[in-house]
Amino acid sequence: MLEAVLAIIALGLLAGVVVFSLGRFRNASLSRRLAISSFPFAQLAMATFLFMVAFRAELGTAVVTMIALVCVGCAGADVALFEAIRRLRRRAFDEARALLLEERLQAEQAYRAELDAEASAARTLRSSIQNELTAIERKLDAGNVNGAMAHIDMAAGLLRSPVNRQCAHRVVDALMRAKAAECENKGIALTSHLDVPQDLPFPEMDLCSLFANVMDNAIKACSSCGMERRHVEIRAGKASGLFVIDAENGCPLRTGREKRRARRAKGLDEHGWGLTILREVADRFDGTVETEQTNGTFRTTVTLALPREDAVTP
Repeated sequence: MLEAVLAIIALGLLAGVVVFSLGRFRNASLSRRLAISSFPFAQLAMATFLFMVAFRAELGTAVVTMIALVCVGCAGADVALFEAIRRLRRRAFDEARALLLEERLQAEQAYRAELDAEASAARTLRSSIQNELTAIERKLDAGNVNGAMAHIDMAAGLLRSPVNRQCAHRVVDALMRAKAAECENKGIALTSHLDVPQDLPFPEMDLCSLFANVMDNAIKACSSCGMERRHVEIRAGKASGLFVIDAENGCPLRTGREKRRARRAKGLDEHGWGLTILREVADRFDGTVETEQTNGTFRTTVTLALPREDAVTP
């Protein structure tokens, strides 16, 4: 009777560790969860076999007790190992978020520097236009119409802004222009259609996290491709009560399944911390993250629910 109780307790502990491992890493991909839980599951199978041998061969209480103690030790070691893995994953996740915060700060600094430069350029522009207007007035007074037209053309040229803005949101605009420059340096063709207003009802940190991760994932994938598939197309705007970011980029050809679809928590982990952070932000605003990979193309779609007063597309 004692031997049976010891076996049940030991096997129950190992079975509990299997369940614990599946729950502890519930945000990981299914394949990773199965890989982690296979370790205690193998121990459970081995312990079951040893107990069966011990009972059938009538090896006695001492042997059964020893097997049970080994099972208890394995269960404790497994839990400690899983906690260490979880801490390492959390540390890596926090480091990824810290990098995003740094990138957002850099975008804000770039925006402030641009404001200073634009203010200085505006002062210079006002002075230049005033000079051209004075010259136009003098030419007209002298009856020199052609000369006046030449100065009018020069004034019109001064009024043309050379700034290629990506969107109205100042921080997202600064971030996306930095990503556009990175794409250009790496030979990646970027097409963007961004309708991101300044008054969008989401924190700047979260918007930067979304756009930075989507672009970083796309740039990384394109960097592994041949030149013929180095392209990124990103669109963003309001649609049906949602704010939607939709990006499509070239990626290396898949040799196995040609198409894989992952929704929210399913399968995102294996793409790195970028999509994990996307999912975290989307969950906070009742949104979704969807990814789809076909032959040589990867698509990421992020949606965030807009408050009712902001849900109507202008």
